[in-house]
Order: sequence, then structure tokens, then C-alpha cells
Amino acid sequence: MAKTGKLFNETLYRSNGTIARTIKEGLMPFRPNYRRDRLERDRAARARTDEKQSKRNEKSAKRKAERTEAEGLPNDEQAQRAGGSSAKEVPTN
Repeated sequence: MAKTGKLFNETLYRSNGTIARTIKEGLMPFRPNYRRDRLERDRAARARTDEKQSKRNEKSAKRKAERTEAEGLPNDEQAQRAGGSSAKEVPTN
């Protein structure tokens, strides 16, 4: 017999009118709060994904800093690209 969540009177009560022992032992003291449990799982999952994303952001910021440091252009080239004058400019007459 498939469990449908409903119990028939024959299984609940014996001939003397007492609740069957197997049913009595299987009762839960409180109903499970599925909504609260799901919200806790969702909150934990969101925290894990946020933590992973922050680690990814830190790693990418570190890579970007290392890349700009490695590509560091000399001051003369930086000034020329910016359109300014460099410190080693030769005066012309």
C-alpha cells in the first residue's frame, strides 16, 4: 500500500480503541517548518556565492595591479602619451 499521508481508522485504532503503538511512536513533537529550512539553505547558498565572488574580485584586482606594474612605462613615454612635456626636453633656439 502506497503512503498517501492519510491513515485509515483501521490502522489508527485497535479493537480496544487505543492508538496503535507503531503510530504513536512515529509522531513528531513539532511540525517541520519547511519554509524556514528553505530560507536558511538559500541564505547559506547566497553567502557562499557572495564569498566566492569576493575572492574572484580580489584575485582579478591583484592580477590587474601586477599587470599594470609589469607594464610600467618609463616616465618619458607616459608624459608623451598623456600629451604633456617630459622633464628631459631639449630647448630649441
